[in-house]
Amino acid sequence: MNGALVFIAAGAGIAALGVVLFFVPVVIARRRRAPGVDNERLAATVHAFSRLTPAERKRLATRVRLFLKRKRFTASGQTVPDIIRLAVAGNACLLRLGRDADCFPDVREVALDDADDPPARIGLAWIDVEDAMSGSPRNPVIRAFAARLADQRTAHPRNRCAAEYPEKWWRQFTAVATDRTTREALPTLADTDIPDALFLGASEMFFQSPDVLANAHDPLYRLMTEFYGVTLSRPG
Repeated sequence: MNGALVFIAAGAGIAALGVVLFFVPVVIARRRRAPGVDNERLAATVHAFSRLTPAERKRLATRVRLFLKRKRFTASGQTVPDIIRLAVAGNACLLRLGRDADCFPDVREVALDDADDPPARIGLAWIDVEDAMSGSPRNPVIRAFAARLADQRTAHPRNRCAAEYPEKWWRQFTAVATDRTTREALPTLADTDIPDALFLGASEMFFQSPDVLANAHDPLYRLMTEFYGVTLSRPG
């Protein structure tokens, strides 16, 4: 009987050792493949990074790490480069810098070259991410993730989701849509409708060209500041 127990124990030990020898290299390889998340890399992939406060930069790095850990990146069988993954995560997490904000828990996959957007997936094109990194007035990554916030509550205790936002929010959107001078000053909002498309355009402009938005329509800029819980300073 004792001999049988010893045999079973030895077999279990060998099996456990095999599991360790198999999984440890996999874990190490995954860690090696994970893109570094530091200020230099974030500054290179997130246009608004220079305008964030030190506390917001630290919070962004933390959110990006969580995003990269929890989301799967796919690209029709191709490997998604680290810089692309970091750019998506960095621009997405700009929208979740509120102290109690989540990290898009309903999004499980980011699919490059995939226009289909089922509930658990964000579909982006490679050029969308390149635009986000370039500092272009257009930032499709911000637009794609802002669309998920249109029906989700924000972290700010005084605010609700965009669709439920107080009347003052929609008054500003209406003012932008109906005032010709404002629309001419905000060309990226000129082709939008009330409310969803204008919300996405305003979110994009807030992070890409906050000075332009503030100068053209300060009340809307201040509402975006309140909604996202971020105050974008002038680059120094």
